Amino acid sequence: MDGYKHYIRIDANNIVIHAFSDAFEQPLGTDILVESNAGRHFNPALTDGEGNFIYKWNGMQMVSRANDPDYLLAAARASKLAEINTAATNALQTFTSSALGTPHTYLSGTNDMLLLEAEDRFMQGPDYDNQPIFGTRSKTAM
Repeated sequence: MDGYKHYIRIDANNIVIHAFSDAFEQPLGTDILVESNAGRHFNPALTDGEGNFIYKWNGMQMVSRANDPDYLLAAARASKLAEINTAATNALQTFTSSALGTPHTYLSGTNDMLLLEAEDRFMQGPDYDNQPIFGTRSKTAM
């Protein structure tokens, strides 16, 4: 090939978190040499669509984590969180707020509601008991 070296970096659980060629980056003392006479580029996809790392180092090579219980749990968790966020966003397309003094109905997303709730808390000062936007709140519940 071209005489470049390919390395991976792993975390404490042997999960492959970085892969690179010495053409672009110098290895740390803890990086693992996986190929010594290779091409210039080495940038395999290390994560799935949810951002979970998909390879583990078994001491000799990178292996898929497709059947690893920790990976499956992380993938299921990320998928469920995405589902919950989508459902919450869809459910919160309108809301009513009195933050500006009188009730108004707004069309918006989650960030807009969070900003208005923060404004409401600021306007109410330190005593915001029973000042509802999304229901009754109390200081002890926050």
